Amino acid sequence: MTPERGSRRRSAVDGGREADLDVMRGAVSGRSNIDAVIGRRRLVGALAVGALLAGVVWLFTIVGSDYEDAATPGTPGVTQVVHARSGESLSDIARRIATDLPVAGVVEQLRELNHLQSSGLRVGQSLIAPAY
Repeated sequence: MTPERGSRRRSAVDGGREADLDVMRGAVSGRSNIDAVIGRRRLVGALAVGALLAGVVWLFTIVGSDYEDAATPGTPGVTQVVHARSGESLSDIARRIATDLPVAGVVEQLRELNHLQSSGLRVGQSLIAPAY
């Protein structure tokens, strides 16, 4: 038989003294308070992790926006000699030697390495080019 809310009952354990159910309810509510605190901590932790991930995405966005400039190295470590083919321009040579890099950056490197004032090339002209 379960006691009704707010009622008192006799307990055999406490030697016949009456136990107050309000005290028992306080113990139960204390436990649910711990559950609420744990729930709030989990929420705060989840929000903190979410904010951290958003910060990482933001950082990669800022760094990634300047990728084209970063993809073209300033001074090549290793060079190679390439020869201009018939009808080929500096842009064509740049596409041929560095398929994954921005053409404008590679053309600029070709001009700097070969001290070219114009983009005009002769058939068979030897050019120093970065090795990618």
